Amino acid sequence: MINEFFRTINTALEYYRVAGLDFSVTLPADTDTDSLLPSFTPFRWTGDANPVFSFTTAPETWRLSGMRKIDESDTDLGNMVLFSAAELDEERYLIELRGRKDGPVHKMLADSLFGNVRADLDWTSPDAPAILGSMLRIAFSQAVLLHGGISVHASSVALDGKAYLFLGSSGTGKSTHSALWLRTFDGCELVNDDNPALRLENGLVYVYGTPWSGKTPCYRNVSFPLGGIVRLEQAGSNAFTPLEEVNAFVSLLPSCSAVKGNRRLQDCLHDTISEICDKVPVGLLRCLPDAGAAVLCKNGICKNLIQ
Repeated sequence: MINEFFRTINTALEYYRVAGLDFSVTLPADTDTDSLLPSFTPFRWTGDANPVFSFTTAPETWRLSGMRKIDESDTDLGNMVLFSAAELDEERYLIELRGRKDGPVHKMLADSLFGNVRADLDWTSPDAPAILGSMLRIAFSQAVLLHGGISVHASSVALDGKAYLFLGSSGTGKSTHSALWLRTFDGCELVNDDNPALRLENGLVYVYGTPWSGKTPCYRNVSFPLGGIVRLEQAGSNAFTPLEEVNAFVSLLPSCSAVKGNRRLQDCLHDTISEICDKVPVGLLRCLPDAGAAVLCKNGICKNLIQ
């Protein structure tokens, strides 16, 4: 809860639409949102909105009890710690992000399904804009699960009207493989290089560009039907293997996220992955970083396109 020392400030409300889903962001009134969140500009929404989550930034103090650390990880932006907590006897998630070891801790508090998110950032810190973008990515990645969608750690390209998704652990060469497709196939284009979104709509799977694209500035408000998913593994030669059922499921699962222990979000994630794997071909590419790998990948995944 906000305590008696919370100071009310004038605020500005912005709406964004990503993967066909709206969300609202409330910021200090004097904020230049295009400068603060430049990658979000192509996704600003000015029509009628039905937000799947609301994100508010304001200085807050929360009365939390029963805090329990669920997860901790290091990302490109620094350290993230996730806690389960209670506020007025309702379950909440408290997330602390620190951009650098000696930097300030930025906090966000979300309800159990990430429909309502509040954030307290240290605006004097130079990493505040990047942290804000990261907070919005976290909130979106959980809220989208309730709407037939997932945020995927992957690189994606589009060719001949369909998008293809390249998965793999960090350092596997997802961006490199996308670059190979761009150089090898005429008309190929980059959709997103780090965090595209997938959604099930009217029985089809679509890939969407998002405001989050890692180190590659590719913030395109575009969508394509999903043509296939390929997990990459580095190897001494190129080999493509189609994956089905359980093998297809477990190839996609590690690249997605739902809060540990949250049964509702976990069930939504698993159901969506299962349906996606039923509708599009999935494969494993053991590969070298060469044009031959791109050709083999394209031939392998397109050969198994589900009509």
